[in-house]
Amino acid sequence: MEQIKFSPGLEAMTGEVRFKLTNNVTFLCTMQHSKTALKGLICALLGFKLSEVRDVILLNTIDYASVVNKEIILDTRVLLNDAQIINVELQTYPYKWWVERSLLYLCRSYDSLSSGEDYSLLKPTTHISIMTHTLFPECPEFYAKHLMMNVKNHHPYSLNFSLNVLDLNSIELATDEDKANKLDMWAKLFKAVTWDDLKALAAMSIEAKEAVESMYKANSDYMEKYLAEAHEKFVLDKLTLENALKKANTALAEKDKEIEELKRQLELKV
Repeated sequence: MEQIKFSPGLEAMTGEVRFKLTNNVTFLCTMQHSKTALKGLICALLGFKLSEVRDVILLNTIDYASVVNKEIILDTRVLLNDAQIINVELQTYPYKWWVERSLLYLCRSYDSLSSGEDYSLLKPTTHISIMTHTLFPECPEFYAKHLMMNVKNHHPYSLNFSLNVLDLNSIELATDEDKANKLDMWAKLFKAVTWDDLKALAAMSIEAKEAVESMYKANSDYMEKYLAEAHEKFVLDKLTLENALKKANTALAEKDKEIEELKRQLELKV
């Protein structure tokens, strides 16, 4: 087997990856850099053959010229073969309302009609959550696919409206179908923490190699590193505030208990 060749910069990289694929900005930039990588990931997630994909278009690229003081949409929205909409979103910490949020995102993506257009023009839409924690601990699964369906006979209401969840913490639960689609390989790319691990995975397919080369670009570009670091800080600040709020609520609840106990003792003495 011919030894895979990397760009000189990537070949020299070793040690820990600073901005991993689980960073939302790095992920979006990686997919923006390489249509081959984007095509490979989408095929793995949908169970498509590469030959079935005529075109894959990233709908929400980062515009660096207008990024200052403007919100960056970090979900990855893809138009597949000009016929399907795929929304891929990373979630790297437990979020209480994720189910509701993903439903809302799916509905918004599905509503692609302009005023006056008829319903036949609606495109099949899939929202895919890539998560670093198990969404439903009571029934862990590596890759789950959810549809609206009849609760009695399980007949689908529609195949054009679906929610999929990839659990990066459950790679060991990957099915033979998942492995045939190389979905376990992509999950390992998301989980990889060193450049040596990434280069080893890159040898598995041209799509993986393109993804790793694109990750190297995202880790080398000044603006992309700046945005990735800013996003990390945003997530850390948000988690810190949420934890502080939980502690404050716990302290208030304890104080309320103390007050109620004092009231009870006073009533006993009266």
